[in-house]
Amino acid sequence: MTTEDRIPGILAKILVHQNSNDELFERMESDFDLLALTPFEPEEQDLNAYTSPAPLNYFNKIVDGLSRAQLTIQIKQGSEATEEDRRAASLGEQFIFGGLHAIDRRLGNMGEPPLRDQMNFHVAARGWYAVRGLVYTPEGKDQLVFDFMPWDVMHMAWEVGPNGLIWAAYQYEMTASQAKDAYDEEINGETVTVTDYWDTEQNGVIIKDHWGKGLTDHNIGHVPVLVGKVGSMPSIIRRDNVETTTHLQGESVWGASRGIYEHKNRYTSWIMDLAKNAVAGSIIHESTSGTKKLANNPYLTYTEIQLSTSEEERIYPLELPKMPAEFNAVINLVDSDEQQATLPAPLAYGGIEGELSGRAIEYLSEATRSQYSPRTEAMARIYTWISEEMIAQFKKKGQRKPAKVSGYTGEGEFFQVTVKPGDVDAGWFVAVSVEPRLPRDREQELRSAQIATADTGSGPIMSMATAREELVHLRDPDAEADKILVETGERLEPIQIANIAAALDDRGKPELAEQVRALSAPSPAGAGGSPPSPSGAEGGSPPPLPPELIEAVVQGLVESGQQELAQAFVGVIQQSMGEQGAM
Repeated sequence: MTTEDRIPGILAKILVHQNSNDELFERMESDFDLLALTPFEPEEQDLNAYTSPAPLNYFNKIVDGLSRAQLTIQIKQGSEATEEDRRAASLGEQFIFGGLHAIDRRLGNMGEPPLRDQMNFHVAARGWYAVRGLVYTPEGKDQLVFDFMPWDVMHMAWEVGPNGLIWAAYQYEMTASQAKDAYDEEINGETVTVTDYWDTEQNGVIIKDHWGKGLTDHNIGHVPVLVGKVGSMPSIIRRDNVETTTHLQGESVWGASRGIYEHKNRYTSWIMDLAKNAVAGSIIHESTSGTKKLANNPYLTYTEIQLSTSEEERIYPLELPKMPAEFNAVINLVDSDEQQATLPAPLAYGGIEGELSGRAIEYLSEATRSQYSPRTEAMARIYTWISEEMIAQFKKKGQRKPAKVSGYTGEGEFFQVTVKPGDVDAGWFVAVSVEPRLPRDREQELRSAQIATADTGSGPIMSMATAREELVHLRDPDAEADKILVETGERLEPIQIANIAAALDDRGKPELAEQVRALSAPSPAGAGGSPPSPSGAEGGSPPPLPPELIEAVVQGLVESGQQELAQAFVGVIQQSMGEQGAM
């Protein structure tokens, strides 16, 4: 069988897959109507239609929360790890962050949002997600390419076996100019359907019904595509062994609320219609003949209404229909169900009247977190796969050239490093977490860490390292510990004096610098082993600095923009004077 002969079979199995998931795709299409705020069309033709913005507001809140969630990527090391192992893992993490930075640059050049923003959108709007990932060095180039593209599940097909994906395909429309640029293809018409097909060994691109890019070996060893669903519902089959429940899996953010909005729109439309009729309602004009008409609109301001005295004639408003008493109860029920199915309004949208107790805020936070958790877990799976795929392909695909990567660490520090394939290990355990940031979360985390690490007499119940990682959720706990050690060292008196003296040297004040250094300089040993003071008196303490010298040092530091050092110098002097007074 030639490669051309395979095209009908590939397109046929794609069509079979798409037909089998027709209910799922219809659900996604109806969800998109909620996102787009497709106008509500009431059955009553003359009814004033209302379309609630609630589904879009809810969606935006979820996506915004996902964007602000803390993404942590770590290469975990066992207790037996050496310092060399930790340095290698740190370089591996930089490789991952550098790859993510390169992905976003590449997407930006294509006019697309960053990868994380796109995946946030998919897990929220579709309830399913897919990514195709490639790492390679183009022929004749030196720069490593990180080519990771989100796929819209509604436009793809796939088949899963016991070892993962057997094949996956993505179909999209391409314009004539795009086909010419990408595949040197001349097409008839404005657009053409393109199919990007992958199996465990080969990849090819079908343009309509022929190969735009023929099947070639990709040498990855597996289908470089991730497809997954939000939530924990497994693949199950109904009792008839025919109908699957795929359309119920991978729910969007509207999974529990999509049926509410139509009723809400209808009830609100009824109320608006009643209000309109109340403002400009109908009237009844009775007369003996039954044919008289009012010359003017009776509801206009200062309208004169003339009634005949020769015949019985009267005007009165048409009584408006009234909503049954049970209607308010129905509205309240719908509003309550919407609250339970989405986000608690006081916490998500503001408008809290009065002060809420800590317990109340905790309840609201838990309700909010339950809406985020399935999607943050999905994002963690996505970024775990992306991180591992970067390392595996860089290691396996015959990449021989070192890769220069740059970007920002999880702590926001810029880096630029060169990584060789031998520097990374496909067996590394990559741990990814995505933690939503909710009101008072940070305050509560810090309070919990303080309690857990406090010495209660029998020792703390948790180490600082564990608290930083599990309670405070720092992206890089080891780096934070190093920063604390550095800052602690900088607060030591000898270090502060040395920094102050160095700053004075840099500002052309060497005399002041030497006098400052004398504060901590040890005296040579004198008779009897006691270091004499600079004044010749016994004892090791230097004489107090004259006030004019202190003033000169402080003024010199302030003028040079070293306010913090100036404050530190004053602190050192005060501490020194206190110690001398106590002797």
